[in-house]
Order: sequence, then structure tokens, then C-alpha cells
Amino acid sequence: MRPQYEQQHDRDAEREVIEFACGLYQKDVVAVKMPKAYQVDFGIYDAGSDELLCVAEVKCRDCLITTYPSLILSAHKVFALCHFNDWVPAVVLYSLRDGIYSARATDFMPSQIYLGGRYDRNDWQDMGPVFHIPVKDLKKIDRR
Repeated sequence: MRPQYEQQHDRDAEREVIEFACGLYQKDVVAVKMPKAYQVDFGIYDAGSDELLCVAEVKCRDCLITTYPSLILSAHKVFALCHFNDWVPAVVLYSLRDGIYSARATDFMPSQIYLGGRYDRNDWQDMGPVFHIPVKDLKKIDRR
């Protein structure tokens, strides 16, 4: 069985980011953690009707927006976002040291797929197909 690398402080950081994003809506919304089978982190629902309004993948990274020319996202996450995007907006949210940034799945598609991931945990499943999302395609949504 593969180890679970995500810790409670990671989930807390993701929750903080998604709650900030929910505050940008012009209506009452609620973010619900999605079951793992859906391959994306959160669904954002209308609090009154329970209608799904958006799905979001949240990534928290300890770097500045200027550190890299692009940020990576695993291909299976991108495919899940694109599948949802046929019905509702699908976004990736990056919390970086200098702000929270967003991109809709349609903003960075089509894109080339590369081999990428993490080498530091000695886990062969950390490497695989990834999309490089150019930082120029990310929109800053907070005022840090």
C-alpha cells in the first residue's frame, strides 16, 4: 500500500485557500472536500440549492511565483479537471509565499506533457506525466 504523504497541516492549508476562494463569490457557497475517486480536491456548491458551481485542485507550495517559469500538475489531475470543465468551471489554485494564484483548466490547455514529479521521497509513484502551467497563465487572486 502506498504511504499517505498528506498531513493534517496540508489539509488545513488547502482549506484556508479554498475558503478564501469561496469568499470571492457573489453568493453564499460552500466548499466540500471531494472523495478521492473524483481526483480533484474540492467542489464548490451553491449553499441554497446544492448545485455544483466549480471544482478546484489546491496546491500549496513554499516558493515565490518568480521561482520557476511554470508550476507542475499531474496529468491525472488535469484530465479530471478537464472532464469536469465540460459542465462547470474547473480551476487550479496555487498558494505560494507571495500570493494565491488561479488558472482555469481552459487557460493552460492544450499543453505538452512531460515526465516530472518528486525525487526526494524515493517513491517511484511520485514520478509520472505532468503538465507545466506557465506562471504567466496564473492570475493573482489575493493581496499578499
